[in-house]
Amino acid sequence: MGDNLRWFLKLFRPYKGLLLFAFLGAVLEGVAYSGLSFVLKNLIDRVLVDKNLSLLWVSVGLLLTFGVLKQFGFLLSELLYRYAVSKIVARLRVRLYSKLTSIGLEEFQRYPQGEWLGRITNDLRSFKDYSEGFGIKVLREFFTALFLVGVLLYFDWQLFLAFALIVPFLGKAFEYFGSKRKKYSLLYQEVFADFINFVSNLLENFENVKFLNRPFLNRIARAKVVALFGAEFKQALYSAGYLSAVELLGYLFAAAVFLYGGYRVVEGELTAGTFISFIGTLFLLYNSLQALQRNALNYKALEPVITRIREVLEFIPPERGGDKPFRGLEEKITALNVVYPEEKPILRSVNFEIPKGAKVFVKGTSGGGKSTFLKVLSSLYLSYGGSLKYDKTELRDFLLTSFRRKVFYISQRSAIFNDTVRNNLLLAKPNATEGELRRALELAEASFVFDLPEGLDTKLGGGGVELSGGQRQRIALARLFLTRPEVAFLDEATSALDPETEGRVLKNILSHLRDKTLFFVSHRPQLAKHFDLLLEVESGEVTLKGAKENG
Repeated sequence: MGDNLRWFLKLFRPYKGLLLFAFLGAVLEGVAYSGLSFVLKNLIDRVLVDKNLSLLWVSVGLLLTFGVLKQFGFLLSELLYRYAVSKIVARLRVRLYSKLTSIGLEEFQRYPQGEWLGRITNDLRSFKDYSEGFGIKVLREFFTALFLVGVLLYFDWQLFLAFALIVPFLGKAFEYFGSKRKKYSLLYQEVFADFINFVSNLLENFENVKFLNRPFLNRIARAKVVALFGAEFKQALYSAGYLSAVELLGYLFAAAVFLYGGYRVVEGELTAGTFISFIGTLFLLYNSLQALQRNALNYKALEPVITRIREVLEFIPPERGGDKPFRGLEEKITALNVVYPEEKPILRSVNFEIPKGAKVFVKGTSGGGKSTFLKVLSSLYLSYGGSLKYDKTELRDFLLTSFRRKVFYISQRSAIFNDTVRNNLLLAKPNATEGELRRALELAEASFVFDLPEGLDTKLGGGGVELSGGQRQRIALARLFLTRPEVAFLDEATSALDPETEGRVLKNILSHLRDKTLFFVSHRPQLAKHFDLLLEVESGEVTLKGAKENG
């Protein structure tokens, strides 16, 4: 048993009781199928040939009984198994989401956003589809086939041996088409993730797309769609090819069984009822074997999906810091020969000492390393070289959850979720009172929220699409006013505000964090006069000056 199959089966442990009843349902269905074959034999030999009317009623009653039993077994196995699969998929969604939020920013940026989106959405959808086509269906067809084989051996073992010659050929067909299904299932997952990433990029930059060369963009899109179609078609081709090959084998061997069995009936070695029942049961068995192999093929398609899910859950490392609690900044932040990244550095030999409570204005040209500098300083990038200490403790040695509870970071893109204004604010402080929420919005110059249709309970849409850029920034800034972090990092957090509003908000920020440490990135040099220190980041070099004398 392979690792992926063991991992798959382990997912079902919490649902052992459900699976037991599903298993019983599969057995009932197999018994019912077998019983129908005996009913058919008796119907021909003892009812139609012997003209026994009373036995006709018994045969009809048995037919209905086995029919009801089969459907009961089917519903029992199908519904309980699908319920278990749906619960497993729900738990995997939670696990994948939790893992995604636990990995470091550096690890996250190794893959495009569309790849992550594909793994959380399409991979789980494929997992559900293939799992429902595997699992209990394999057991159901296995038991059905097992009971039907017993019936055929009971009817006539010589005829059954003639049919058994097909089994090695079915095995070869399964091996060939199964390997192809696995190969193109993996290809489809990868191509689909690439396509999702392209669409995600388009949606993120929709306004810019309007001014790009649309025919060229459409050609790129068509190429990706053609690649996706090719992967989908290859999956369909080998599925259809498998079914066609198995069907053809079935006709060839059915012809041989008809010839041999018909000869024995004519010679008086078999009754017509036994032969017809054998043929009917044989077709049922062949259909079950086809279904068994078809469902087993779903595992070949499922395996690459499991591999991709396990890569996220088990092989991508979570973000790791140290174990020292961060109780707040007491004296200073010190950088000594900090380099990031160590290969092809964006920041080179950074040295500075920032006292507690300093208000630091960070400036520099675009691409000079300002955002990278803040990400290193705020613990988002931990693989730096050199030494970066908060008081006497290396940044990497802090317990990250403890550190981030007392530190606040706002990036250039305002993080607005598809939820209410209230929930978007409570993300910063879940126990905030109504008064605190209102006060935070007022300090962030976001009183426009009170004029929205449902006030704080207005849904903002994904990314805050219902708001302007300045409104999104002000809601993001309101989160800062809900907390009083020891250190705050604001990366172009007021860039979308008009100068007057920005001035008022900045005044409120400086007052709110009057005894705390603040790093403020901006392309507006006139704001430097409000700060104590100036850090200039240029081509990876960091220079510390007095801000007021350089404002």
